[in-house]
Amino acid sequence: MSYRLHEGYAKMPSLSSPLLVVMLQGWIDASGAAHAAMTRLITATGATTLVTFDADEFIDFRARRPTMELREGINTRLDWPTTELMLGRDINDKEVLLLTGPEPDSKWNHFAKVVGELAVQLRVRKMIGLGAYPFATPHTRAVNLSCTSPSSDAIVSLPYVRSSVDVPAGIEAVLEHVLTGRGISSVGIWAQVPHYATSMPYPPATVALLSAVCDTGGISLDV
Repeated sequence: MSYRLHEGYAKMPSLSSPLLVVMLQGWIDASGAAHAAMTRLITATGATTLVTFDADEFIDFRARRPTMELREGINTRLDWPTTELMLGRDINDKEVLLLTGPEPDSKWNHFAKVVGELAVQLRVRKMIGLGAYPFATPHTRAVNLSCTSPSSDAIVSLPYVRSSVDVPAGIEAVLEHVLTGRGISSVGIWAQVPHYATSMPYPPATVALLSAVCDTGGISLDV
């Protein structure tokens, strides 16, 4: 099997139309804004691990090597890169699923299929992917957000930029197609970060992404 249920669960829980938020590290994330947003989501929802994906199947350990904890010459432990599906709740007790960790290095279509099957099993109502990219915009302006989706119905009412461009895709774009094909509304939300600020944290972009998750995903967070 391509994943295992965390030891804290005897069986897959029965959820009530949770929101799924996706942020997998490996593709464009200017200033680390999307990763910071996911980190805050984990804290704000009290999320804990529900499912761990098989790293041997999806991760290239020569590209993403485990970290060795060395203490006075003793190799005490290895910290392996792991992609996880976490479960938390917002302040109104609505369930929120968070897909986080490294982007798979291989078997993208299989990974997306597995995530799609889990999404159906867990009754996911909507998927929101997070990202950030450099843009010719000054820091004196409010952060603009752009959106992507295979379905025009999913983004027609969103107040975000809708671009026309050909760019390399990340796994989030694949998940958009797979989940949309399974009847789950799926959108990607991207923050535009001033191009001269991409090498440093840019909190306004993180805040904008968190606000978009709440507005678009129908959840409430104390952030």
